[in-house]
Order: sequence, then structure tokens, then C-alpha cells
Amino acid sequence: MRPVWILSALLLLAGTGSLSGQLVISEFVARNAASLADEDRSFPDWIEIHNPTGAPVDLSGWSLSNAPDDPGRWRFPGRTLEAGAYLVVFASGKDRARVAGPLHTNFKLPGAGGYLALVQPDGVTIASEFAPGYPEQFTDISGGPNPEPVGPPFLYFDRPTPAAPNSQGWTEIAGGVEFSVPGGVFMDPFELHLSSQEPGGTIRFTLDGSIPAVTSPEYDGPIQVDRTLRLRARVFREGRVPGPVAGAGYSRVSPSQQAFTSNLPILLFETHGQTIGEGTKVKGHLTIIEPGEGRAGWTNPVAIHVRAGIEIRGSSSTQFPKKSYGIELNHETGADRAESLLGMPADADWVLYAPYTDKSLIRDVLAYDLSRAIGRYAPRTRFVEVYVNRADGVDGADYQGVYVLIEKIKGGGHRAGVPEVESTDFIEPAITGGYILKKDRLDPNDGPFTTPRGQDLGFEWPKPRFLGSAQLGWIQTYMRQFEGALYGPQFRDPEAGYAAFIDAEAFVDHHWLVEVAKNIDGFRLSTFMTKARGGPLAMGPIWDYNLSFGNANYLDGWNASGWYHPQLSDDSYPWYRRLFEDPEFSQRHTDRWASLRTGALATDRVLALVDGYTNLLAEAQDRNFKKWRILNEYVWPNAFIGGSYEAEIGFLKEFISNRLQWIDSTILRWPELDPAPGYHPDGVTLRITATGTVYYTLDGSDPRNPGGGVAAQARRYSGPVSLESNARVVARVRTGNRWSPPSHATYALTIPGLRITEIMYHPPDPPPDDPFPADDYEFVEFRNVGHETLVLDGFRLSGGISYAFPPAAGDLWPGENVVLAKHPDAMRRRYGDGFRILGPYSSRLGNALDTLILTGPFGESVLDFAYSDRWQPATDGRGHSLTHRDPSGPVTLWGDASSWDQSTVEGGTPGRGDVPAPDLRDLAARREAGHLVLTFTAAAGQTFAVESAPGLPAPAWTLVTNLPPAVTSGPITVAVPLTEDPGSLYRVLTPRQMSPF
Repeated sequence: MRPVWILSALLLLAGTGSLSGQLVISEFVARNAASLADEDRSFPDWIEIHNPTGAPVDLSGWSLSNAPDDPGRWRFPGRTLEAGAYLVVFASGKDRARVAGPLHTNFKLPGAGGYLALVQPDGVTIASEFAPGYPEQFTDISGGPNPEPVGPPFLYFDRPTPAAPNSQGWTEIAGGVEFSVPGGVFMDPFELHLSSQEPGGTIRFTLDGSIPAVTSPEYDGPIQVDRTLRLRARVFREGRVPGPVAGAGYSRVSPSQQAFTSNLPILLFETHGQTIGEGTKVKGHLTIIEPGEGRAGWTNPVAIHVRAGIEIRGSSSTQFPKKSYGIELNHETGADRAESLLGMPADADWVLYAPYTDKSLIRDVLAYDLSRAIGRYAPRTRFVEVYVNRADGVDGADYQGVYVLIEKIKGGGHRAGVPEVESTDFIEPAITGGYILKKDRLDPNDGPFTTPRGQDLGFEWPKPRFLGSAQLGWIQTYMRQFEGALYGPQFRDPEAGYAAFIDAEAFVDHHWLVEVAKNIDGFRLSTFMTKARGGPLAMGPIWDYNLSFGNANYLDGWNASGWYHPQLSDDSYPWYRRLFEDPEFSQRHTDRWASLRTGALATDRVLALVDGYTNLLAEAQDRNFKKWRILNEYVWPNAFIGGSYEAEIGFLKEFISNRLQWIDSTILRWPELDPAPGYHPDGVTLRITATGTVYYTLDGSDPRNPGGGVAAQARRYSGPVSLESNARVVARVRTGNRWSPPSHATYALTIPGLRITEIMYHPPDPPPDDPFPADDYEFVEFRNVGHETLVLDGFRLSGGISYAFPPAAGDLWPGENVVLAKHPDAMRRRYGDGFRILGPYSSRLGNALDTLILTGPFGESVLDFAYSDRWQPATDGRGHSLTHRDPSGPVTLWGDASSWDQSTVEGGTPGRGDVPAPDLRDLAARREAGHLVLTFTAAAGQTFAVESAPGLPAPAWTLVTNLPPAVTSGPITVAVPLTEDPGSLYRVLTPRQMSPF
């Protein structure tokens, strides 16, 4: 590895006087994988500055920029660059402009090409630049200006030379190498052919893992592959930078293992004779073979073969002979390589966990499954059988048994779902996330810090070396503020207390997961917490549950009864004791148990998961325990020692059943409601069964008041209740000051009359000068098809998009329309403001297929259907909307393609019936019995108003009447009293522009 950071030996760290001169950007790397490490042992991009003059230059005020409109983006500190000297600046985003030590800009360099300039102290004069931009860059290939006055302005160099004169430069890079047989495993010797599409190029290769150089052997014919080997090759051509390195590993399977098959995937790590240790990854190759038609064997097609590093990982588990490993996938350059393994989302970092002390082999996987089942991310897993080859042939000694391939805890959209905070994020909201903190055994690389309340925490992701002092300081300040609020006198206040800092539901779920499993490492070790951008601190994801579900002979871990947390001190039980002093947090914790036990943590469901994994491992566990003969033997810290795998599984299932039953006994039992919720057109007689006093409500509100009292709207249950209208029943048992979790059910006697009548799910592309993208013109139109005015507050739309109708949505008259817009301003720009518009809503409608679910104020089902772009092709980005043919028809027709048409006009007809006619036409007036009788033709769903004025000029209009919307398009007649003033004026407004009905 190169030095951690480089400054030219000629560079003085301080200078005096006002020095001047012309500096140049002499070299840079925009895709750095291994060319130069910084002081944090990471590999950011770097820029080399050279002083080619004969005099020193004061760097004060000089700047670097990657944006032509911001020449002063990053300014140098007061340093002097001596004559002929070089200075390396890391383009890392960490923004370290200090008098001594390595320098880091506040920006990074795009590898696909971009702008880069060195600017003089006046902030205007360009000393050196790549404009309009440098070309695409390649991993660990440096580039820079052509020193010759003629020829191309930009060159690639055949090797990076930070803080030193450049190597030979070329305008192009040679092509790649193709292998006739991809890497993986083989049984019989074969000939390997190398080829290249580079005319005049020479292929050179190595067999020792090194990168081929001009002195490496030249390929001149097939390579005989009759043993395990690793091959790397690249093309060399006169006048070009050597091509990218290609590589593969070939592992020979010994005859004794060639017949091996498994119902699990086979994972082989080839070390090429190296010893795997801790702390430094051994470079080798990872090969995975998936079951084909139910079996995985060496002759199956290779699912993936990739260069990778491997190291022993773990803490106390490193004492066991069966080792767990950390794996990092790499490109041939050494850069991280994100790949999907066994169907899990792509990433470069993985964990290969070795169940050893857990003889059921499944505790970790079970816990992660339960976490995801209750709605909390946990790492995805796959059981595999593992071989680690350290010699020539893969044989029986290389078999390592049953392992679990696990996602490593990281942020990002495909794992913990927390977007990464960048070292270039300095202000809120960007600097607020995301972070993953951990409470565990920490080392200096974790950036350990201690909160005021004594919690020792560290950084799991991003690691501190990838962050600047601003980000590290911000999150530590946030934790201090959280603890200050939690332990302050107003800690229960929803705005001034802890609730402003944490996701209480996530804290509750994490607590239940630890206690259900009675994980004796829980809370105190392997405890992670996430902080998303703009979001609160959340507990999770869970990790390391091998010492759970009875698999521990200390801290009462073996006992299915009793809480785990009282055995822990405050510094091992972060923040929870104080949280439980809040009655609302305590009740939230109790309430969650009912939803868990009637769902993901129902005993039958949990035991079914155990049975499923037991059946999956029925074959492989036998091989595992022949390799590791630990059945009927004590392995620290076993509380139960079974003589067979079946006995181990039996103990696990017994513990789970007893544990869940014991927790049930500590919770006041929630009431049972009869009949089942749903649609009951013939009426409902509600019966509640419980032990204790029951309080209930019919409007979905909680019968328990905050603080523990009985809510004013709650009723005490004394016998069967006849429901006369739609209701959302919430019931609790109260005993003394204790409340049970709630039971709730929705009973619908009628279906509310709100219907979806028009959908613009794939708007056409707008004109080039339009400020809104196409998706902003999405909308969903609703109509009240009933005979009663609807209060919109409480209706909810879910599925592909989400929207809760707020109180401000108001009422909807029979026949009236309202439009829900993705972007209300875009809606008004295109269609005007002549109709009621609500929104915006979250997410967006699918362009091919999506589901829309409409529920009423009590949670009753109104509509639940999926539309398709195949129903009406003209609605798929061609300008038309989907319009329902019979809004008053049965709700079962909404999912029927034959019930939908394309709109009769392009752009759709939001806010009115699907007619191409104007809102109002054929207007006529006549006098009749002291009234003015107005007739006109109107569009369905449109509202109108009649106004009068005393006369011209500049009349002051007064509302005479509002007209309800027409259910169908057609003639409208309205009579209004005539005034005594013969000069009075009357007008019809369309649409209604006055105050709401």
C-alpha cells in the first residue's frame, strides 16, 4: 500500500511573504480504488498541483472548483508551494483546509467526466482548467494535461504518480481480454484461451495474483488448466495505456467431492493457498452454485464468480473452530463491486455467519424473519453449505458445514433504507442523515464517543473516516439534545420532550424483539440505531441473535419466564427505563403486544417458521454435525445440550411457546369482539367478551385518555349494542389504573358513496418550456354518487399512492366532483382553478399497473381495485385519462377493464363529467311569475352559481344562489326572484367561484 498521504518533500508547511507564480493541475484520479490512500485509510479521488516555476508560490486565496459557475468552491489554506514542488489534494468532500497535514476539498470528482479548475486568489483568473470538461475516467488510471504545445489537450497516464513527475501519457486506453472459459470450478483439465479485440495488442498474464506488467509473460497459446490457479491478464499496445485487468479463479474439485450435491446453494471461497486471518482480507475468489431443479452440484452452472476478500469476523465467536467471515466483493482493480447474491439486493459487503453455539442453526435467521414480519427491516439471509479451499483441490477437509449468508448492516435504499450522509453535507437538512450508530464492543475505527448519560456509541455507517468533523459533530450534538430532552423536566411533552427526537414505535418494536427472544446480548451489545435525513432516531436493525431463545446459561437466558431487561444496568439498557416512566410510552408498548400476538408473533406462525427451516436443513444439518461433532457436547454458553438435532429443535420450540405464553400472562387481556368486522348490510349487534370493565367507542377514537383516564366519548359496556350506522369500534379492558391493549373492528352497514371516476396515471410529456415534469400532472377524480352530502375528512386513498383527506377538504355534495392532484400548482397551470383541487399525494401512480384502495372514515372498504395500461392504450402516456363508465354502478366493477373508457378529450376532464362540451352552453332566460328562469346545458359533476348586480358600470355582484352539481350531463333550469330595479344584471358562474356550499 502507498503511504497514507503524500506531500512533496520540497513542500514547506508554512511560508512568508507575498509570493506569486503560475500553478497547474498536473494530474488527477477521478476513480480511485487503490492508487493512493488518505490518512483515514480510504481511497478518495485526488488532484495534484504542480509549481513549474523557479519561485515559491503562496497558496493563500487560491481555489479549486468542479463547477464553472463557482470558481471559489474550495480555497487553500496559508501554505507555500516551493519551486518545482508538487502537492496532492484529496477530492473527498471532507473539506479539510488546514495549515498542516493532508488537504481535502469539499467536493468530489465525477468519474464520467466533468469540469475541474485551479483559480488564482482574485477568484476570477483561471490558472489551469479542463474545459468544457475532462473525458470519462477509469479506475486507478490518472489523467492530466498534455505538456506538449501540440496534440490533444488531455492524456491518460500509464500509472499514477502522485507528488512526482507524470509517467508516459497516451490519448487512449487499450481494450480488454476475454477468457474462453469463465472462472469457477472444474473437474477435468482443459485448455484456456485468451483473446482480445485490440488490433496489434499483446496479452500478458500472471498466475500469482499480481497485476500484469510489461515484464509479465506474453500469452502465446492456450494455458493448460489442470490445477487450482488464479489468472490475471491485460492488453498492452504501443501508444496506449494498458487495458483493464481481467481475472478469474479456477478451483479443481477433487474426485472425492465431485458427486457432492445439496438442496442448499453451495458457496466456495478459494483462498489460493492463503491463510484467512482477522483484520486484513485475504484476496481470493467467491463462487456460488444455486440449486437447479432442486439440487446444487459442482456441474451446475455457476450463479456468480467474483474476485473477493475474506477475513474472520466476530468477537467472542472467534474462539470457535467454525469461523464466521466478512466478505467484500471486488473488481479486478480492487474497487468495491456490488453484486446480487442468491436473489438479495446487490452490494459489495456480506457476512458469512457460522452457527456453532446455536445447534438449531436457525436462531439468527428466525429473529430476522420476525423483525421483517412486524415491519422492521432486518438483514436478509440465505442458508448455504460452504467450502473454503486452501490448497490445490477442493476436498472433504474444505467442507465447513451450514452457514448463513447475511446482508451486512449498511444504509442505502436496499438495506436499512437510510440514505448516506455525505462529507459534503454541511447544513440542515442534508447533514441530519443518514447515520447508523451502534452500541457494541468498539474500536478506534468506529469513532467511539460517550453521551452525557454514559452511553458508549460508535459509527457503523458511514464509518467516521468517510465523514468530516461537521457531520461527526452534528450527530453527537443531536444525541446530547435527545438525552437532555429525555431526562429533562418536560420529557413527556410531545414537542419539548423525547418524542421530538425518536421514533417511539421503533423503540417499542426493538424492545419486544429483544424480550420475545430473550436475547442476552440485546440492548447492551450488537445494538444498532438509525437516523434518517430529517427523521428521528430509530432503534434497529436487530443483529446477532445466536444467544437467544433459550441458548444461554447466564443472565437467566435459559428461562422462558421473567423479563431480561431488569438484570441490566442503565449503561447497558439505553434510555428505556426513563422512557417507561412515561405512561404513554408504557401503554404504547402494551398496545403493540396485541397486534403482534394476533399477527406476526402468533404462536402457530412462529412455530411454522421453525418447522420450515428445520425441513430445509434436514439433509444439510447431518453433514454439518459430522463436520462439527458438537451434538450432546457443551459449547459455551449452552443451557440445553441435546443428543440430536431433533432434540435441539424441540427445545427451541418449547422455549418459544412458553415464552410467548408467559408474556401473555403479564399483559391485561384485550377484549374479544363479535361478530367479525366487515360489511353487514342487515345490521350488527355487537357483543364484547372480556374479564374486567370494558370501555368502548364507535368513532374509532381511543376510550383511554392520554394520562390513563376514561375518554369523554367512551361508553361502558353493559350488554349487546345494536349498531345503526357504520362504526369503528375500539374497546379496552380497564382494571384499576391498568388498560389492556385495544381491540378494534370496522362494521359497515352501508358503503359510502365516494367513487373514483377518472384517473390520469401516465400524463404525456409536457412541452419543453413547461416547468413541471410529466408525473406532476397525475390526478385522481372523485365523485359523490350518493344522495347525501359526504364529509371528506377521514377518507383515505392507499395502494400505489397515499393520501388522507384532511378536515379542510370540506363536504362533497351529491353529484359533485373533487380532484386529487399530484402537484396542485401543475394542475392549475394546465386546467385552471375552476374546480376543487386537493393534494399533493405521496409517491406516484404506476404507468403500467397499480392498485388503488379507498376506505371510509371508519376504515370501511369502499374501493379496492387495480388498473392496467392494457385497458385503454390511449391512456398510457398518449394524452387521455381513464374514465369510469358507470360511477353509480356496483363497486365490484371498478376492477373490470370493460367498466373503463379513455377520456373523450385529450388531457381528460378533471372536475366535470367526461364530455367534450364546454361547462355551460345553450344559455337562455325568460320572465315568469316574478322570477327570472334560466336554462342551460351543463356537464356532469359541475357546480354553478347565480349572481346579481344593480347595473353598469363596474357592477358589484351579489350571490343569489349556489346550484348543486348535475349527476349527468344535460339541461339545467333555475328560477331566481327578480328585483324591483329594471336595470339589474344577472350572471351564471361556471364553475362555482364563491364560498363552499
